[in-house]
Amino acid sequence: MNKKTFICIGILVLMTAGSLAIPSAPADPKTPYLNELVRIDITHGMPKLPTTIDIAGGVPGQAIDIIIPKYQETILSGLSYTVLIPDVDAYSMQFAGQYHTFTQMEQILNDTADNYPSITQLTSIGTTYQGRSIDCSKSQTTPASTKANPKSSSWASTTPANGPPSKSASA
Repeated sequence: MNKKTFICIGILVLMTAGSLAIPSAPADPKTPYLNELVRIDITHGMPKLPTTIDIAGGVPGQAIDIIIPKYQETILSGLSYTVLIPDVDAYSMQFAGQYHTFTQMEQILNDTADNYPSITQLTSIGTTYQGRSIDCSKSQTTPASTKANPKSSSWASTTPANGPPSKSASA
């Protein structure tokens, strides 16, 4: 067997082995390959889930939100769950390229502070090099006067389009 034949057989073996390692599509070809956002009730304990499942969020002791391919929904049998978003990719594409203007962001922050004064504080955290105010909104899950959970808050700020990007974070 010459060297070229040996290399060709080796490549053929690698291609065959590689194709076997690719995850299979859904068993039913009519079922589209969709990712769902699912909320699982964990009030009675945390279920055993495959390590390949993406946990998107949740509330400790109450629920977890996972992203799961629709064709793998059978792993949820016996669990109390709700499908929140049946097609995560289509849902996210609805918002592709949609950004608020600086004026819209200012209005959103002001409206939030006006509508929820007991849990929202609106302040300026500085000015841009153009002299515009950089507004910041701090929102808490409980009124500031109760101080029940001081770590449960989020921050959002505005920045003009020609400045550094806006930041939003949860703490």
